[in-house]
Amino acid sequence: MRSQYNATKGGLTFAILIIQTLTPQRNHSEFNTMPYFYSTLRTPLYGFLWVTSLVLLGLTAYRIHFTRSSLHYYDKIIAALLATAIFTMLWVPVAMSMVIRTNRNRSRLRHEMGPLFVLWVMWLVESAIATNKWPARRFICGAFTNKQCNILTAIIALSWIAFSLTSLIMVLALMHGAANDTTGAPAAGGYGRHGENKAALGTTAAAGAGTGYAAGHHHHGAGVNNAATGPGTGAAVV
Repeated sequence: MRSQYNATKGGLTFAILIIQTLTPQRNHSEFNTMPYFYSTLRTPLYGFLWVTSLVLLGLTAYRIHFTRSSLHYYDKIIAALLATAIFTMLWVPVAMSMVIRTNRNRSRLRHEMGPLFVLWVMWLVESAIATNKWPARRFICGAFTNKQCNILTAIIALSWIAFSLTSLIMVLALMHGAANDTTGAPAAGGYGRHGENKAALGTTAAAGAGTGYAAGHHHHGAGVNNAATGPGTGAAVV
């Protein structure tokens, strides 16, 4: 019974070894989906940021036209928001093209983060200045007509929305970089840090399977020898 058990164990180990050898190893990037997930989230946020900047561009342009034609002046903060909206609209298509191709390219991720941080600072400072200049809807409506009151309120709200979208995109970009640092970028002919660990574990498993197979055959051979010599010894004693 022991020899049959060892033979069965050795056969199963040998079968597992063959299956591991014939099964193709997959690239670790197929299992690491987090960078792609963060890229997928950033793409629609960039789209919302572009639409917000477009609406803000129209409102600030109308506000400047109204103040210059009717009041013969213009608000500098409105002009700054107009310029930031234009820069954002020009940058978003470039950033979206980088997001599509930046899943494993850290240099493109750094190129995306640089201008994005500049826009983030611009939106933050200008939104804070506009909010400080027109602190409440009651104050705005008391100084301007109802239409101009609504326009200024919408400009302030959209500027903070643009700042919030830029902040979310920056957080997702940082998480994208952290995910790449955690999993490791795949090297040429390799699978990255986790892929190397998988390869090492596979080699250890294969070595263990081979050892188990050899040990099973050794015990099986010993059992066969004992079975063969047993009757002969008994005959000699009789």
